[in-house]
Amino acid sequence: MDGKSKNRKIFGIERKLFGIFFLVLVFTAGIVFTTFYGLYRIGEVSKIVTERETPLVRSTEEALSAMVIGLSAVEQALDVSSKEDLVRVGDLELKFSNSVARFNTFMAAITWGSETEAFRRSAGGENYRTWVNLGLQGNLVVLESPGAQVQLAGQAALYYEGFVNNARDAINLRKEFLLSSGVSAGTTTEALRNSSRETAGKARRFADLATENLRSMVELSNKTTQESALALARAERNAFTMTLVISIIGLLAIAFVSTIVTRRVVVRPLSILSDAASALGEGKLSTRVDIKTGDEMEVLGATFNTMAEHLFTYTTGLEGEVAKRTQELKENVVQLNIKNEMLTTREEELTIANNRLRELDRAKSEFISVAAHQLRTPLSAVKWIISILTDENSENLSTEQRTLLLKGYESNERMINLVNEMLEVTRIESGKVVFKPVPIHLEDLVDNILIDFTGQAYVRKIKVEFDHPKARLPSVLVDPDKTRSVLQNLIENAVKYTPDGGAIRATLATDGNVLRFSVSDSGIGIPESQQNAIFSKFFRADNAVKREADGSGLGLFIAKSIVERQGGQIWFESKEDAGTTFYFTVPIPKTNTA
Repeated sequence: MDGKSKNRKIFGIERKLFGIFFLVLVFTAGIVFTTFYGLYRIGEVSKIVTERETPLVRSTEEALSAMVIGLSAVEQALDVSSKEDLVRVGDLELKFSNSVARFNTFMAAITWGSETEAFRRSAGGENYRTWVNLGLQGNLVVLESPGAQVQLAGQAALYYEGFVNNARDAINLRKEFLLSSGVSAGTTTEALRNSSRETAGKARRFADLATENLRSMVELSNKTTQESALALARAERNAFTMTLVISIIGLLAIAFVSTIVTRRVVVRPLSILSDAASALGEGKLSTRVDIKTGDEMEVLGATFNTMAEHLFTYTTGLEGEVAKRTQELKENVVQLNIKNEMLTTREEELTIANNRLRELDRAKSEFISVAAHQLRTPLSAVKWIISILTDENSENLSTEQRTLLLKGYESNERMINLVNEMLEVTRIESGKVVFKPVPIHLEDLVDNILIDFTGQAYVRKIKVEFDHPKARLPSVLVDPDKTRSVLQNLIENAVKYTPDGGAIRATLATDGNVLRFSVSDSGIGIPESQQNAIFSKFFRADNAVKREADGSGLGLFIAKSIVERQGGQIWFESKEDAGTTFYFTVPIPKTNTA
């Protein structure tokens, strides 16, 4: 519209009113003033809708769209079932991150306004850069939102942050599950799967809460639009009323002319706009006006039609998009329910298999127990026969024969010890171990056991020290025989794996309400990669096997079981080629004899 045409429309009403008699000029001026004031109020209300509410609705729609895209990416990532597809998970994570950036950008624009310095500086300038990259700078202007909208946006952002954090945790757990499922299938893998499922559920609940807040924002915008429409109607009615009052006074002079001009120029267009505004307020978004007056009323009618068209387009599009995304979410929920049923079925199958494994393990233990009992009798007989041969016929045996018999005796003794250890393990696993605790002084037991290893240590020039307590330690309530076996095992290992000329140091002291025993050596140590398995049945470290071929790998398992059954703890510290220190504790009774 050029300048002349614009001026012609601005002064159209005034030019038509100049035909009225000069005597009603004052009244005409009042009508003009009232009319322009009404137009100003109507324009302000229209501005609220076109410049604030419409961009706000669009920004809310874009934020909701970004959240739906992000949720879809998360659901797709959680549907990946093979670690070969981890690259695809990475692509989906990137898509998810982009949707998060878009959501945060539109939420920041709603909170501060897209043209404010606060928006440009938010998130370290990242929101503004995303806004520019989306091509919205200069094309979409979001004014600072009312406090209620800002509060809803803040709540939506908080829920969305919860959705983002849980979604990322769920994806990470899913990736860990995929990676671990290729290595082993056990409790850890199942826990990762369950954790991923639970975290994904939390993410969905946060997404639902964020969606609810976004819908509330849309509803609030619609309510504001309706209120604006009502305000527009009120402004029109107020303008009409003031014009009517002044017109009545003017009608005293020129009733006929004033009535015709007022009705044609003001009343009829305002009535059309009023009816249209009421229709919009009732939700009839397809309502339009047809005003052909060639003046400001026609411009106002065109502005009203533009406002109604924008409102209809965005509202209809948003409702359709929400309905579409809601349907997609329902379908995804159905698919998730199907998969959950499949997982439940698989879990039941695994439970049955696990029970079967327990039965097999129990059968294995029973077999070992029976076999060990059957072996012990002939081994004892062999031991007795060899003892007789070496004791009673020693004079008739050559040196070579005697050496062979002694080696046979030692091998038989190792077999008997192995059988005894296997029987002890089966009793421990079946819970048939009987403890007979009595009060003893642990330092006396340590002294006696160290004496047993004095000869071997002397031959190998190993220095053995015991930091004997200066004062008498409290007595402890333990099974003497089983505690002796623990001490013998730890000290024997220290001697066995310490090179000639090394050193062994034992300590015994109180530590709060327990006695703590330790034995340190300067031996071969335990490789760090194998330390987690050192208390497992039949396990021996690689360097221990190379140094000492004989050994069952049951001693530390039995020691740990005995210590823990007596209420204590056992652990160690070790560095390969630098020695090992084993510790165990025994509770001190509340009442004991010193």
